[in-house]
Formats: sequence, C-alpha cells, structure tokens
Amino acid sequence: MILNNTLKYSLSKVLLIPALLLVSMLGYAQEEDNNSTDLKIVKPEETVVLDTIPYKYGIRLGVDISGPIKTLFNKNYISYEGNIDARVYKEWFVAGDFGYVKNHVYSTTFDYTSEGNFSAIGFDKNTLGYKEGRNDMFALGVRYGYSKFTQTVNNFIIENGYWLNQPYKGTLDEQDASAHWLNVRLTMKVETLKNLYIGGSAGVNFLITDYAPEGFKNLYIPGFGFRKDGIAFAFNYSIMYLLPFN
Repeated sequence: MILNNTLKYSLSKVLLIPALLLVSMLGYAQEEDNNSTDLKIVKPEETVVLDTIPYKYGIRLGVDISGPIKTLFNKNYISYEGNIDARVYKEWFVAGDFGYVKNHVYSTTFDYTSEGNFSAIGFDKNTLGYKEGRNDMFALGVRYGYSKFTQTVNNFIIENGYWLNQPYKGTLDEQDASAHWLNVRLTMKVETLKNLYIGGSAGVNFLITDYAPEGFKNLYIPGFGFRKDGIAFAFNYSIMYLLPFN
C-alpha cells in the first residue's frame, strides 16, 4: 500500500514538470509576440509636394486710352477699344479685344470714311514667371481678328481722264466691307495697385483676306489699320482691373 502511494506521488511529480515547462513556454511565446507587435516598422508617409505659387485667377477688364488721346489731336478719327483676358493655366491667358473705329481720311485725289466694329481673340503666354508679391506680365501673344465695316467715298478725282481731258470727279455710296487678319504682339502689364494694372502692346497685323466695295479697294480697316500691302503695325496703351476668383 505504501509502495502504491509512493508510485502515485512520483508519477504526479513527473507529469507536473512537463506541464510547468509547457505553460512557461506558452507565456514566453506570448510575450515575444507582444514585443514583436510593439516593434512594428512603420514606413514614413510619402511627402506630396503641392504647387504653392499663389497665381491670381480672374477676369481682367481694360480700356484702351491711346484711341481717345489720338482723337484729341485728330478730330477726323474716333476710336473706342476694350480688352479682356483671363488666366486659364499658370502663365497661359485667353485674351480678346473689341472696339469701334471711325476714320475720315483726306488726300489730294480722294476723301473717304471707314467706320465699323472689330474684335480679336487669342492667347498670351507670360514669360516673366512668378515673383513673390507681384503679378506683372510680359507676354507673347497671338490674335485672330475680324472687322465688319462700311466704307464711303465722299469724293474722288481721276486725273487725265477720258472726259475732254478734264479730271473726273465722283463719289461712291456707303458699301459694306469686311476683313480677317492675324495679329502677333508683345504685351506688358504692370500691377501698380492691388488688382489695378497699366500696360500696353505692340504688334504686327497680317491681312488674311478682305472683301472690298466694288470699284474701290479697302484703304483703312477698323482694328487693323491702313491696308497698304496687307501689313500694319498696331500699338495701344491700356488701364485694366482684375476681378479675382481666388
């Protein structure tokens, strides 16, 4: 009986030792797992570089002051012109001009009046880039221009005509005319006060096509200038105000 009790006690000790070892191993494994969780490697987030340049977006409206100034010195010339542009992407602008011109021209052989409206649309590319606190412009631009106007020959003289060797005098009634041209220009705009700009442009007009009254070619085209060989220089000075969107 004593032998049996001794065997039972010994057997329980033998079974207890592996059990304790198993519990210890499980506890250590759990601790290692917790430590591995704490030591997880977190990859740094990628830095996204945003375009932080504060470009001004909006509609810029302006009036040409060179026409009214010219009228002060030439009563036979009347011109009203407006311009508009808007930034579409960074240094790119869509732009346009529109206006009215009446020009009464005298010469030794004729006297005529050209009167009508014109418009032009195109784009400008600012070459200055962005300067902190400034939104000035020095741009290269292109416009497609169109004018619909009337031309009246108030008086003309044909020397050495066939009428008894005397000069022939006559008139031509008002007739419709039109013209299309391409304009290439340089434009400068300087922000003098907040959203207020002054500037000007200088360019060359290249005539594409025109329709003239029968018997008399177009001499002066509103918005284009004197026709001559189909090339005319153009200049203006403007005051503009920006209506900002941002």
